[in-house]
Amino acid sequence: MRYYDYPPSEQIKQFEQFEPNSHFYARGKCIFQGHAYPCEFEVAYTLKGDVYVILYASLDDINEIFGIEIDGGLPWKTYVSKQEAVNACFVGRELRNGYGIRIENAVSIRGWNGLDDQAPMFQAKGYSVKVNLGTFRHVSKQGVAEFEITNISAPDAWTNGQTVTIPIGSGVSLNLRMALRLSGENSILSVSPSDVPVGMTAQDVADTWCTAASFALGTDVRWIVMRYFSESKVVSTFRSRNNIIRDSSTYKMLPVRFDFWSDPLFNGFSACLFDSVRTSKVSIEALRDYLYVMRRFVEYRLITQRIEDQARLISTTVEEFVRLWEQHTGFVPSAVITSDGAKELWKKLNDDSLAKSIEMIGIKSRQERNALITRLETAFLKEIVRPGFNKRLKNMLKKGQNSEAWVKEHAVKRLNGFVDTRNRIAHDGEFQSKETEELLDYYYQMIMIIPLLVFSIFGYSDKYEDLSSKYRGYLQNKKSSHATPLKM
Repeated sequence: MRYYDYPPSEQIKQFEQFEPNSHFYARGKCIFQGHAYPCEFEVAYTLKGDVYVILYASLDDINEIFGIEIDGGLPWKTYVSKQEAVNACFVGRELRNGYGIRIENAVSIRGWNGLDDQAPMFQAKGYSVKVNLGTFRHVSKQGVAEFEITNISAPDAWTNGQTVTIPIGSGVSLNLRMALRLSGENSILSVSPSDVPVGMTAQDVADTWCTAASFALGTDVRWIVMRYFSESKVVSTFRSRNNIIRDSSTYKMLPVRFDFWSDPLFNGFSACLFDSVRTSKVSIEALRDYLYVMRRFVEYRLITQRIEDQARLISTTVEEFVRLWEQHTGFVPSAVITSDGAKELWKKLNDDSLAKSIEMIGIKSRQERNALITRLETAFLKEIVRPGFNKRLKNMLKKGQNSEAWVKEHAVKRLNGFVDTRNRIAHDGEFQSKETEELLDYYYQMIMIIPLLVFSIFGYSDKYEDLSSKYRGYLQNKKSSHATPLKM
């Protein structure tokens, strides 16, 4: 290892295609369970955002770190193949130019032969890594952040690397350098300092735009690499957020074209998100929480085919959405009864007849009866002062940025159906009907609640894909001889 060449080793090259200029060697130490061991390691990042690390250390240190058994004598020592998660920290200096690196993450060991040129391989599964890749002068890019975006590609007729301008409201725009689908590259979103609203960061801008795209398209659009250019250096952050998904896309929420980045409908939707922050109608902290909900809404529909599972996940997300909104705005609807009123009511209910009723159902022990009454009191006083979920949803919609007429026409009429279905899923684990057509009707009603809440919060009132109305239209047309299959 001491005399290796700087090009990538044969071991690391057999994995996926690497991010250009991401490969390097470093000398430093690996830290496991509080113990530090001197080592050299080789690092490279794939185009998908995965990081691979080959550790080069003495055989004795490798054996001590991992407890790996050694067979035979030198030079035919062999490490036992194993795959397990290990909390690891690699700290070192890049050998050629002395730049610092620190990688902290859980890694999986891939056993390798024990010779120096066949070292153990580590693959990080979930991580955020920052590497100073060098000292360069980037005068033209000073202050610019570039984000590599997955699942966005240019039409085949385009030239690889063609750049388009994307408006994000208030006369501000971003640049998107498009990669062809078969080029093996990712598209690049560039964020200049002038593109960043007050209070936001460049990462917030990229997160907002990617989430808006995911939400509109029904696919997983995200950034996996961020590069920040200063006058003297470029710092790259590699982020892996892998998900188990059954498909690459699901139903769109906006009727946008393939080249959605040039579609006024999508650009108007994303502008609503940015302008809500610019005008202080939505705080940046609230925006980050709402983006989290929007991304989960897309992911939950990608990870499972069973609509009962999706319904459970989505109903839970709606509850989290309502809670976060109430937390950020302070708009919590009042309950039917006050806390003092509930206590007075409990006093009237908790008379001798309650104890006698409990005794009549077979609970003879005074201690057990008193314990049950205490539990009933706690549950009663907690639940009776809590506003109903339907009321909380109406409150959230009416306090949003869209008009009362829009809320009444598009959203309020769906709430009862959503709450009924949500209650059946939560308590009985199934929809109100097992008939396929009725079941799908309930499902599409559930699907639409989060988009309508998002539209109301951010003031989007343009066209959207109404999956519930589309499905009902399909059922009505199905009765005629001119019925056509539902396409969404």
